[in-house]
Amino acid sequence: PFGINLMSGGIMPLRSLVAVPVAFAILGLLGFKYAPAWLSRVGILALLLAYFAIFQISSGFNAARQLVQVHDHEMAGAISERIARVVGHANPGKRIFFESFGEQSFKAPFPRIEGSTIGASFFEWERGSPYRIIAYMKLIGLPVLRGVPKENLTHQLLDEFVLMPPWPAQDSVRAAANGMILLKLSDVPGERYEKLLTSKDSSADPNSEPFYRLSSASADSWSVQAVSSARKTAEGLVLETGTDSNLTFRVGAPQVLRDSSRIEIHARLKIKQACGAQMFYTCRGQSASKLSTAIGGPISPAADGGYIDVNLQAICRDGFEDSFRWNMVGPAQHETIGELELFSRHQRPAQQKDEKPEGPPHQ
Repeated sequence: PFGINLMSGGIMPLRSLVAVPVAFAILGLLGFKYAPAWLSRVGILALLLAYFAIFQISSGFNAARQLVQVHDHEMAGAISERIARVVGHANPGKRIFFESFGEQSFKAPFPRIEGSTIGASFFEWERGSPYRIIAYMKLIGLPVLRGVPKENLTHQLLDEFVLMPPWPAQDSVRAAANGMILLKLSDVPGERYEKLLTSKDSSADPNSEPFYRLSSASADSWSVQAVSSARKTAEGLVLETGTDSNLTFRVGAPQVLRDSSRIEIHARLKIKQACGAQMFYTCRGQSASKLSTAIGGPISPAADGGYIDVNLQAICRDGFEDSFRWNMVGPAQHETIGELELFSRHQRPAQQKDEKPEGPPHQ
């Protein structure tokens, strides 16, 4: 069985090795029956060492599993208590709609197998799926909550989550404007919000003006890397790219950046081959060397060879620093950035604007 892992280049699923102990035991029995006496004695010692190792590994996994069960049970009870305080003396039969943001993993002092659920928390599965959390809370007998379909998620709901502090802060559980109960586990969004972070905000004012536009920005505010040539033409910024080209720029609007909790990036691109687009940004309080990243995704050239529109949402609870990087990942090709615009789509409340971020930076 160990040879299979070597033959597959180490990419075989670990669950395929579940038969290793059985194969090991059979080989041991065959050795005891047919091998010379001296080899049997050596085999007994080897088997004892192997079994002790198996017991040690199993006890570690069992300990991690037991600890995470206690963690999830206690945390679910605490969340249910917070929800009861928020809901108050409502009708017991009233449906309570619940949505969560982010994930919270459990760090046990025992090893965990990458990709395994052993030692994993219900509050981190599927990067914090609210349906997993609801199912677990129902399983242990807590009041039943109702999930929200993914298609009902909006940018306005995203903005409410961004401004909330993560668990276990006091305001990490609260009611939304529509009465939905919100739980924020961390500042990093889960996969349920990937579509919102890679789409245009349809509720935004179509006549709003960007606070940064590449076509009218001064040449000393931006620079390009990993390109063989770059020139500005009537069509836009034309790049002969490498495999990982990027455009670094500063917008020169510090007050707008400090007051914004969500920025929409709109780009008009002309490409020859499919590639990936991504925007890197720096949250307020972060060092310039540690960039956060907006969720990007694959893009394909237009059927008519023209421009395509790409929209990304960058979120930071404490505002942004003036440090951005537009990244194009893919094959070397001829790219044209027809336009790159930044819009402030949501501003932090007035009481938060003068507060400086404390502790580690938040995304």
